[in-house]
Amino acid sequence: MNASQLSLENFAGYTGVGALQILGWFFVIDGITGFYAFVEQYASSASWQIFFSVAVIALAYLLGAISSIVGALIVEVGSSTVIKIYAAAGRVSSASSYLVLEDWLKKSGILKGSAVSALVLAAGSAIEGQSGFMEKFGNVGLAGGVLGLGLALLAGWTARILDARALESLVALERAS
Repeated sequence: MNASQLSLENFAGYTGVGALQILGWFFVIDGITGFYAFVEQYASSASWQIFFSVAVIALAYLLGAISSIVGALIVEVGSSTVIKIYAAAGRVSSASSYLVLEDWLKKSGILKGSAVSALVLAAGSAIEGQSGFMEKFGNVGLAGGVLGLGLALLAGWTARILDARALESLVALERAS
């Protein structure tokens, strides 16, 4: 895999995480203020769509990258696995250890960022379901909130498993060298 493929994967991953968070924040804002009518009015012009889409993509990437850092701080609380991963990677200076570390950083960071985004989406769904345009659908918003919370827990748990597997791989590479 070359550097441009890795860059595209990172961009897509962080942008996806950020897009989920933008949706969650939109639900929060709309549930509190009725913001959807404003967006609907301005989104009908072609120039607004072009201007807005570029800004949203940039914002989604930024939020995704920040969420990955915040998610790492939350998920890794009380765990020394990440420190052990870097220490093991430092002891095994080979192309294999670099690939394990690079793959782990990408996947784990996106999962940890997804946990944060799922929490925002859960809160937004719950708020939107109580007072926004989804209010007429009953408990759909609340169900979305519960589902988002479950996804956040699953993403954090999966990231911790991925951390443990990366450490196991690096330790096995260290023993083999």
